[in-house]
Amino acid sequence: MDRLDQFKAALSAPSGLQRIVRGQPVLDHAGRPIVVVGDNAFVARIARPDADDIALRIVASDGNAGSGANGTVSDWALRYGALRGLNRASLGRALPAGIEVIRNGPFLSAPAGNGDPVGPEVAIVMEWIEGPTLVQAVDRAARAGKSNVLQALAAAVVDVVNTLGSASFIHGDITASNLIVRSDGRIACVDLDTASWPDSPLGPSGRGTAGYRHPTEYADAAGRDLFALLTIYTSLRILADDPDLRRSYGDPVSANDGVLLFSPWDLLDPGASECFREVDERVDTDTLGLVDALRTACLSPVSSLERHLDLIPRFKRPASLSSRLSGKGGGWNLDTAVDRVKARFAGAAVPNPAEPWKSAVELDQTLVQPSVDARDTDESWTTWETSPLPPRSTIEDVTEDDRGRLLTALDRNNEPEIARLWARLRNDPVSSIQAGRVEAAFAAGYQRRMTDEASRGRDGAVVQLAEEAALRQLPLGSECRKLARTANERLAIRATLDRALAENDREQLAELALSGKLVVLGDTDRPSLHRVLRAIEWPALMRAIDTDDDRLILEAFDPSVFGDMSDLDDAVRDRVRLAERRVAWLAKVRAALRKRHVDDLSKHFTNPPAGGPERLSAPDRRRIRQAIERRAALEELGTVIRGDDDAAIIAALNRVERVGARVSDRFAWGVIQRVVERVSVIDDLIEAAESQPIDYGRLAQLLPVVRALGLTNDPRLEGDFDITRLEAHVVRIAHVRRIRAALSRDNDVAIMVAAVPDPHNALDELSEEERDRVARAILSRRRVDRKSVDARIAS
Repeated sequence: MDRLDQFKAALSAPSGLQRIVRGQPVLDHAGRPIVVVGDNAFVARIARPDADDIALRIVASDGNAGSGANGTVSDWALRYGALRGLNRASLGRALPAGIEVIRNGPFLSAPAGNGDPVGPEVAIVMEWIEGPTLVQAVDRAARAGKSNVLQALAAAVVDVVNTLGSASFIHGDITASNLIVRSDGRIACVDLDTASWPDSPLGPSGRGTAGYRHPTEYADAAGRDLFALLTIYTSLRILADDPDLRRSYGDPVSANDGVLLFSPWDLLDPGASECFREVDERVDTDTLGLVDALRTACLSPVSSLERHLDLIPRFKRPASLSSRLSGKGGGWNLDTAVDRVKARFAGAAVPNPAEPWKSAVELDQTLVQPSVDARDTDESWTTWETSPLPPRSTIEDVTEDDRGRLLTALDRNNEPEIARLWARLRNDPVSSIQAGRVEAAFAAGYQRRMTDEASRGRDGAVVQLAEEAALRQLPLGSECRKLARTANERLAIRATLDRALAENDREQLAELALSGKLVVLGDTDRPSLHRVLRAIEWPALMRAIDTDDDRLILEAFDPSVFGDMSDLDDAVRDRVRLAERRVAWLAKVRAALRKRHVDDLSKHFTNPPAGGPERLSAPDRRRIRQAIERRAALEELGTVIRGDDDAAIIAALNRVERVGARVSDRFAWGVIQRVVERVSVIDDLIEAAESQPIDYGRLAQLLPVVRALGLTNDPRLEGDFDITRLEAHVVRIAHVRRIRAALSRDNDVAIMVAAVPDPHNALDELSEEERDRVARAILSRRRVDRKSVDARIAS
C-alpha cells in the first residue's frame, strides 16, 4: 500500500476525521475520497456540516521525520504555523484563510505485513478555495476562444503578484497550478511550502519549477516569482491574441505544474524553439514586445529582469528582487532547542578537567570547511590577473590598432580583452587616459563576481575577491563591501564552530547556540545547525540510554535534531528505535487492556518488541494472559461446535470452564445443551448395559430415547452397544422373565402361552430344569388338547 492509498484509507476511517476536523471527505462516484496529488503533498477536500469546506494537506513523502523537496516535515509545519500568525491585512485574499497546523493528524496504516498505525501525521488545514486552477481556467477559455477572459486572467495574475510584493511576501514557486481563480475573478496562491516573508522563521526554499523559473539562474526566490510572472503574463497575452495556440503547445491540465505555452526547453533556447517562432508570426505588435522581452530575459542574467517587467501594465516593482543579496534571508531556527540548552547549561558548574565532557565524535567529522582558495572561482574571471606584464621595452610597439581595440573592448565591456590589452598599454601615455574606465571595468567585474559567489554561498571566494580588489586598489560599491563583511563574519563563526565540534567543546557550542551568532550562517547552513544541536543533545541522550528507561530516552531524543539518525552509532540508533517501538507498543497494549479489546491484545502479543512484555506489571501480564486464553478457548469452542464431533465439543467446553471463560452466544449455548443431552443419554445407556447385573429396566427406558434423538449411528454405540442388538437382547430377557413367571405359578397353560412361540430364542436363556418343565407343560397341554378333539369327533 503506497502513501496515497494509506492517506485515502485514513480519510475513509469512520472516526478519523471526526476526531481531527469534525468533517468527512468529499467522495467521488465510486465512494472513494477525492485527493489532489501534487509533487510534494496530498490534499483532500473535507466537508463540514456546520462550516465551510476546508482542505486537509499532508506531505507526500514517507514518515513524520522524512525529508521532502522543500525541507523536513518539522520545517514544513513550522512554516505553516508561522503563516497562521501572519498579518494578512495587506495580503487580502491572495492566500488561503484559516491555516492551522494539526500535529496529531490522520493515522496512516503501516506497509503491508504490519497493521499497526505508524502514528499521527502532521497535517495542515486551510480554506478550501472553490474554483479552477489557472491552468484549468486558461485551457477552458482558450478552447472556447474567449480572449476577453484570458486578458482578465492576465490582469488578475499581475494584481496578485503586486499584492505579494507590497507585503514583501515571496512565494518561491509560482506556477499556473499553484494559482486558483476565485469565484469573483481574483486569484489566490496555494502550495506555500517555499514561502517566506520579513518575519518568517525560515528563509525561502526550493528551486522553483522548470517552465516558470529562469532557465539557468533560479537560486533567488524573489527572482523566481517575477520571472514566473513574466512567463505567465506573456503566455496569457499570446493566447488572448490567438487561443488556438493552446491546442498545439503547453501541457494538459492533468500534468503536475504543467505550462501554459512555453516548455522548459523553449525557455532554455528560445532561438531553437518552434513555439517562439510560431508565436512571432501569430501575435500583434503590442504582444510581440512582451515576447521579445521574455526571449531576452531567458538569455540574460536574472539581475536584468526588472527592465523587462516594466513592459507589464499595472505592475508594481517590489522593493528588492533578491532576498539573499538584500540580507533578508532567514536565519537558523532553533525551535525549542535554545530553551532546552538554557535549562541544561544555565546553572551548570564548570566541568572537572579530570573528567572531560565526552561527545560522539562521529556526529561531526565532515563539517564543510569554507575554502578561500582561488581555485574555487571561475578560471575565466581571473585569467587576466596572471597575464605577465610586458617589459617596458615593448611600449614603443604599441600601435593605434591596439588603442582602438582597447576602446572597443571598453565599449563592449569585454573584461578578458581589456585585461589582455591593458597589460601592454598601461604604460602608454595615450592609453593612460582610459585608466579610469579600465579601473571601473575591473571593479565592475569584481563586483559582479562577488555577487555571483555570494549567491552561491561561497564565502571564501567572496573574501578572496575582496582582498584581491583591495590589493589592486579597485573601488567596490557599498553592497559588495557589505557582502565581504558578511562573508568574513560567517567564515569566523564557521571556524569557531568547526573548532568546537572537533574538540567536543560543549561550552563553546552552547555559547554559540545561545548567543545567536549562528544566525548569520543562514538557512543554507542548516546541516551545521543540526550538527551543533546533536553535539549538545548527545550527553543527555547517553545518560538516558544508561538508565535503560524508554521514556527518558524518547524525551532526550529530539527527531528535529537527530533527523533520520543516520549519524548515530548502530547501537544507539537501535536502542532509540527499540524505545520508540516499546513505548508505542505499551501504549497500545494498555489502551486495549483498558478497553478490554482482546483481539487487539492478542495481535500485539503475537510479535511484541524485545523486552516489551517485561515492561508490563505482573498483574497486567496475568490479566492479559487470562484474557487471551479465554478468547482462544471461546474461539476453539466456536470452531468445533460447527462440526459433529461431540467429544471435541466436550473437550473445548472443558477448556472454557478451566480458564474461566463465559459463553454468551445463545446459539453456542443451544448447541452445547444438545450435545450434553446426547452425551448424557449415551453415557447412561452404556452404563446400564455394563452394569452387573444388567439394568434391563433402564435399558428399556433409554433405547426409545436414543432412537428419538437420532443417536443410533453414534460411533460409541457400536459392537456390543449396537442399538438393534441391545433392543433384541432386552426383548429376549423380557420373554425369559414371562416364562419364569409362568413356571413359578406351575400352571401348564400359562407356561405354554409364555413359551410358545419363541421368536427371540428365550428358551436358550433357561436352565435345563426350566426347559424340561416347559417341555412337560407343552406335552401335557397338547395331550389334553388331543383328547378334547377326539371327544368332539366321537360325539
